[in-house]
This record gives sequence, C-alpha cells and structure tokens, in this order.
Amino acid sequence: MLPEAEFRRLLSASRTSLSRIAREAEEVSAAIEAATAGLVRLRPAERSAVDAELIVGQDRIAELLDRVPSLAQEEIISMHPGLVLPSTELADGMQRNHNLPEGVSMRTIHLTPMSRVPRGAMHLQSLVDHGVSVRLANALPFRLIIVDRYWAMAPAAAAEGEMALMLFRGGSMVQLLTKVFELCWLMASPLEDTAETVVDEPTPQQRVILRAMVSGMKDEAVARELGVSIRTYRRLLAGLMDLMGVESRFQAGAKAMSMGWLQ
Repeated sequence: MLPEAEFRRLLSASRTSLSRIAREAEEVSAAIEAATAGLVRLRPAERSAVDAELIVGQDRIAELLDRVPSLAQEEIISMHPGLVLPSTELADGMQRNHNLPEGVSMRTIHLTPMSRVPRGAMHLQSLVDHGVSVRLANALPFRLIIVDRYWAMAPAAAAEGEMALMLFRGGSMVQLLTKVFELCWLMASPLEDTAETVVDEPTPQQRVILRAMVSGMKDEAVARELGVSIRTYRRLLAGLMDLMGVESRFQAGAKAMSMGWLQ
C-alpha cells in the first residue's frame, strides 16, 4: 500500500495533468470557433491565405472522411466522444480503415461506455484485430482526427441544422491539436478484454421504461402504456435499475444516454 504522502503526491500530479488537458482543450475549442468565424467573414479571394477550411454539410464531410485513408502515409490518430454510434455508421468507419495503405499505423481513443455495449465492444475488438491501438477514457474534449500530424479535422459551428467540420493543414493549430490528443492518450487506459464488461442491450419494454424516466412521465402513465399495474411497473423499474448497477432514476437515465440506448 502507498504511504499517504506518496498517494497525495500522485493525486496532486493527476489533478494537475487533468487541469492542463482541460485548459488546452478550452484553448483549442476557442481557436476553432475563432477560425470558423474568420472563414465565414473572408471573401473567397482571401481564403488562400488561411491554413484552414470550413467543410459544411453531411455529404461533404462524409466525402472528406472517405478520403482520409488516401491522405495517410504514416499515422492516423483520433478520439471519439459522444454516444455510441449505430451499427451502420460503425461499419462505415471500419470500411474506411480497411482502405488504409500498408504501413500506416492507427491510434484511437473512445469513451469507456463504448466497451460496454455489444455493438461497441465488437467494433473495438475489430479495430484491435486490424492492428489499431485502442484506449478508453472516461471523458474526451471533442471529436478529432489527425493525419500524419499535418491534416487535422475537428467539429465546428455552422448554421442551425447543418453539420460542419474544420480542416486544418499544418501550422501551430495542428501542433496544438496533436498535443491535446497525446495528453488524452496518456490519461486513457489500454483496451483490455471487453467480453466481461459488455452490458446486454435493453428489451423493448425496458427501453420504454428508460425513455419514460428521461422524459419525466409519471409512473401511472408508464404503467398504462405498458399495460401493467403500478405495482408491477415499479417492480420492473427496480429490477432494471439493479441490472444497470445504479441507485437512482437519474443515474439510470444518464447511463442509458451514455450507452446510446435512447437513440
């Protein structure tokens, strides 16, 4: 067992590292917002002087992501926060990985809940099987893809209802984004065997209960929707919370959202 003084020293060092990551993530997010605003204001003739490009629209973003493997010569690094994606989108990502040129390495960081959902665990294991180095983190600042430490892609602000992405080429911004990734990589944990941590997908009945909790429906209304008595509903609810390993409805709703069960 560590002496108390040593434990406190390690705890302080960990907190300092986390604070540094948070500060740098905020700086990067602010820089991306500023770059986005700057590009929107620029006239077309001036954009050639900017080492960034605003990509707007789901189709254009998908086209760019499909080109990523052809851009890489050495390494692709990425991190992926947010909800666990649907199986079709995970399959699209794996297809892009299959198109990587020989000799290109990959490192990626995903959120820990990814390993606890069957489709997520299968995706992570497939990445490992294809030679990708995978780590898990409890939190990540934003989605990020960096190719050969020259191209960097991160989410950007756009008009309401539109998807947007900032594409940076070289320069200090890519260096800073790479540093943020490396800090997150150091704080993340290597992927272990995920088979023991997988949580089964909820049944249709359980999904109704989870959505009801998140929406704030009264127990009586949910029981009527399920066609059961209020007593039976509360027994089902208690059993579901026990299976999820949570102690409150709020925790159950938060966990269901993080696992992607309410999509």
